[in-house]
Amino acid sequence: MNVISKWYKPWFFTHVRGFLKRGHGTEYIPLRDYYHRHTRPLFWEAEHIIPFGNSPWFRYLCGWMMPPKVALLKITETKAITELYEKSHIIQDMLVPIRALKDSILHFHQAVQVH
Repeated sequence: MNVISKWYKPWFFTHVRGFLKRGHGTEYIPLRDYYHRHTRPLFWEAEHIIPFGNSPWFRYLCGWMMPPKVALLKITETKAITELYEKSHIIQDMLVPIRALKDSILHFHQAVQVH
């Protein structure tokens, strides 16, 4: 049983990358850990905010602090980070009734222009 939510464990997406490189296998993860597998790295955003955040020394010394509160990140955010987010990041999470899906997708495409 791999309890992936421990503060000293690598972030889930990097764990999976390594797991897949090692080849086929079976791994059991507690259900609660699976549901929250992206909480610590803030859905891959922490890698941009704290590039060394997944290193063993950081996880050992400061891993217990992850994920940082979003309010704290916003307070400490530099102008360069703000511009990076505004120019090159989209964080999308939509809950749309199925009857409105087509219109929602068309509206999103028109608003964002991602090709």
